[in-house]
Amino acid sequence: MKIVYIILLLLFSGFVFSQIYIERSTSNTEEVEYVVLKQLQKGVEIRKYSKLIVACTQIPADNYSNVSSQGFRRIAGYIFGGNEKQESIAMTAPVQMSFSDTSEMMFYMPSKFSSINGLPTPNDKRVQIKELGEREVAAISFKGWANDKTINRQKEILVGILNTEDIAYDPASFAYLGYNPPYQLSNRRNEIIVTLKK
Repeated sequence: MKIVYIILLLLFSGFVFSQIYIERSTSNTEEVEYVVLKQLQKGVEIRKYSKLIVACTQIPADNYSNVSSQGFRRIAGYIFGGNEKQESIAMTAPVQMSFSDTSEMMFYMPSKFSSINGLPTPNDKRVQIKELGEREVAAISFKGWANDKTINRQKEILVGILNTEDIAYDPASFAYLGYNPPYQLSNRRNEIIVTLKK
């Protein structure tokens, strides 16, 4: 019986140390920069993003589970060497997903790539490289695991706050931002953003 306890203790210790290592690795991942222009209630932020280069792909699905799994594999293939130069590109955070009849996943490219021309062409024709222009968004953050229910709930909260503040937004531009790998179990960060109308 004592051996069983020792084995369980070793397994638990290994799990804890692996999660600490994962969190530290995640904290070293480059994150997309933005400027907070205003703070609203419930932690909602009005942000300004500069021009960004992204690798994106469209998925014929309208739910979080299918978009995240199919989209991630496809774009990860590109940044892990599935391109004309067989070049590895560093992963950044967050990953962006939007949901509709044809949903989209985006990986933001590292800041050293200031134009599309600096990136290798994807081998998979379903992956496209494009530029996102400067934009202002409203963002709400939440912790834990994302799924369709939590994403829709946070979207409703964000909409309610923007309506209360009389802030105009583009209803077709809602997106989910995920900052953590799927194997990180604690301190998870998620956001819902929507582009504001000028």
